[in-house]
Amino acid sequence: MNHPQHDQPLSRAGLAHLAVVYVVWGSTYLAIRLAVREGAGFPPFTLACLRVMTAAAVLLGWAAIRGHRLRPTRTEALVLAGSGLLLWVGGNGLGDVGRAACRLGHRGEAGGGSCPSGAR
Repeated sequence: MNHPQHDQPLSRAGLAHLAVVYVVWGSTYLAIRLAVREGAGFPPFTLACLRVMTAAAVLLGWAAIRGHRLRPTRTEALVLAGSGLLLWVGGNGLGDVGRAACRLGHRGEAGGGSCPSGAR
C-alpha cells in the first residue's frame, strides 16, 4: 500500500499541539503511578473511574459550548455503555491494578510482560 509523502514541514502550531499531547499523555502515567501507590488513598478502579468521569465532564461541557446534541439515541447509548465498560474495566482499570501491583508506572506496559522479580 502506497502512502503519499508530505514534503511540507510541520507548522509551529502543529508542533505545539504535538508537544501538548506528549506532555499531557506522558504525565498521565506519572499521575497514575503516584495515585495508586500504597498509602496514596486511591484504589485502582476508583482512580480509573475518576479519570473517565473527568474526561466525560470535559467533553460534555465542550460539546454543550459548541451546541452539539448531548442526548444519545438508544443505539448510541448501548454502544457507549458497552465500549465504556470495556475501556474502564479492561483498559484503564486492569492497567491501574497492574501498575499498583508492580509499582512500575508505565514501564510494565512498555515491556508487555508480567512484574519483574522483586518489583512487588
